[in-house]
Amino acid sequence: MNGTHRALRRLVLRTLTLGLVLMLVGIPAGLAEGPSPEPGREILGGAAPTGYDDGGSWEVGVHCSGGNLAAYAWSEGWYLYSKLRSRGWNGRYIYNDYWAWEEDFKRYALGGKEYMYLDTVDLQFYVGHGGPGAFTFANTYHDDKWLTPNDCYRSWGDGDNDWVALTSCKVLADSNLSAWARCFKGTHLILGFKTNAAAYLGTGTQGYRFAKYLTWPYNYRVAQAWYKAGDVSQPSGRIVRALINELTYLNDRPGVPGGVTSWDSTDWDAWVQTHYCGSEPARHVDVAALDGQMPVYRTQPLDLEGEAIPLYNHLGDVFGVTVTPTTSLMAPVLNATEVWHSQSDGRDLEMDSSGGLYAYTDLNNLWTYTQTLQAYSLQSGQLLRTADDARATADSFLTDNGLMSPGAQFYEVVTDTISGGSLITTTAATMQASLLQAEQPLVYQVIYSRILTYTLPGSSSLSQASTIEFSVVGPGSKQKVYVPLTSGQSARLAQDGPSVLGAMGGWRRVQQPGTSLQAEVPMLTAGQVYALYEQLGERVTLNNIPIEADAREILTHTVAYYEEAAGISQDQLTPVYALTVRFSQEGVEVATDSAYVPVNETYMRPYAEIESAPSDRLAVGQEITLTASDASKTLTELGYTGALTFTLGSGDPDDYLYLWYLNSVEDDNQIASGVYASAGTITHTVSTDLVMREGTAQQRVILKVLDISTNLSSLDAATFAVVPPVYLPLIIKG
Repeated sequence: MNGTHRALRRLVLRTLTLGLVLMLVGIPAGLAEGPSPEPGREILGGAAPTGYDDGGSWEVGVHCSGGNLAAYAWSEGWYLYSKLRSRGWNGRYIYNDYWAWEEDFKRYALGGKEYMYLDTVDLQFYVGHGGPGAFTFANTYHDDKWLTPNDCYRSWGDGDNDWVALTSCKVLADSNLSAWARCFKGTHLILGFKTNAAAYLGTGTQGYRFAKYLTWPYNYRVAQAWYKAGDVSQPSGRIVRALINELTYLNDRPGVPGGVTSWDSTDWDAWVQTHYCGSEPARHVDVAALDGQMPVYRTQPLDLEGEAIPLYNHLGDVFGVTVTPTTSLMAPVLNATEVWHSQSDGRDLEMDSSGGLYAYTDLNNLWTYTQTLQAYSLQSGQLLRTADDARATADSFLTDNGLMSPGAQFYEVVTDTISGGSLITTTAATMQASLLQAEQPLVYQVIYSRILTYTLPGSSSLSQASTIEFSVVGPGSKQKVYVPLTSGQSARLAQDGPSVLGAMGGWRRVQQPGTSLQAEVPMLTAGQVYALYEQLGERVTLNNIPIEADAREILTHTVAYYEEAAGISQDQLTPVYALTVRFSQEGVEVATDSAYVPVNETYMRPYAEIESAPSDRLAVGQEITLTASDASKTLTELGYTGALTFTLGSGDPDDYLYLWYLNSVEDDNQIASGVYASAGTITHTVSTDLVMREGTAQQRVILKVLDISTNLSSLDAATFAVVPPVYLPLIIKG
């Protein structure tokens, strides 16, 4: 936006919020590691909202309300917040759990305070449970637990807000799109999911990847960054969306000067752009034929000089990008590998330097305003004749350039789409139909699956009876090619670069089973895994689904392997049970999705729980005692049923470290550490380091259990209401 526009918004917002009292922000139950707050900008983890646009750097505000997924929700929000701030954005606030309030999104006419929160930031990010009719605030009643479209009707964007992004299940499903679009009153884009979402810990999150692509040196457009984040972080079956106030807002690009449309629209039309970012679900496997063992597929890192650098140079040649492979001695975070990145002439390329996973995007032509106008102007005869033509183009491109990965099998061709219409119609049904009418294809996606073919022990041939095909699932398992709608456009692109608009693939190279020290791994029985998931849920899954549900039922199971996203270290593909789970709320089915549980306990995160803590209101200076569960005990010993006679993780008591923190998981906030004998029980004196918001005061003690043999960890927390100290003014008599 231009300076005049931002100055006007500052004046209006200062007038509206004159006299606003600054407030402290909260730190969450499950704080994942991240950069320390910038001194002077945050108090206990968040900047107090000021109620006006400062006219300087872009502003971001974050709300995390994960309920039973508190650690994952915080990780999504914190990594986005930290990444944007490290790239010059102004972090106004980050609220979690008890401090994430529905009223911060609600219009003033209904008692809300969105003008003090959402509309004081350019980007508002939310992660938590949701559905087509609402997204939720699990642990508070400010004002209630559900933000519905009516709560924000014609209110978002009349202040500073430009973009709202929601990592939440099905908020942008077909059934309520028009109602959410009627929240527009100047906001440019509402980003979310048509399907379920998935949340993670660390830099594998949708939030972190979105922030990364938004900022230097990537500088994607806002919608582009959202779609690309979905491609590289989400597992199979995910569809993301953008509700668009005006098509020109697809040009919004905050990473470059003058890259954001300066005028805000308040009319009554809207558009919907839909992007498929998933892949094939796990195929059925005859589990009985495995006889209780799954083969071990260890990954083989690329040799730096002999393999990684030549591969990156080759990818640069293929995609027309000038590349400069670099090496550093520090990965971005623990358990991460270096991702090389280059960009030239609007073409963006990145590659995992260890695994070889790559992703290419034509920033000038993929998911852009220009591409959308071209789609609306096409005549039927200008399209590629069939989806088979798109597949043939992708097959040739990959094969001719040596990029068809071993084990790749064609899965399907889908199209990203655009549609739109007026929001002023006679009935809700015709309004919804208007918004989804005349759906136009934007680009073909040709998607391939990764399949591992395994010969059963004792087999003498590769006959049908002696081999098993395992699916590889997870965000790192994708190979896809974006093919233009017209053959003419492909030809024009090929004159200056590749004939495709985007691609991703590479896959980690694996050793064949039997060539490593451990050829097979014992499997838990299906009955044990059912009992494990039904009782421990998100403690044992590799993907976590923010669905608001009070019941879940496992419908089917198979086995597969899980491949992590680029940039995350993985010494072997993780063997998993792929469970098909039906979620319901008050007896009504709300979703069916896949949950991935490792087939063996040694691949699981250690057990973390604060089993004993005070429940009364505390006073500053009071000494309390907290006791953790012993992570080296079996689940049966910890009170779970169903033949769960094993320990999560390595099982060696000396391998488990108990790390205790005050308010946030940062080195400066650690208050105790050690093995169970020395740190399983701690005493803590309630300090004045309180988390406050609008008169409430709390203190949170966080437990992190780290399994040093696997470098996996889990979190739990205890939150205490505290009577805040009262400070009397100092009176000096003259």
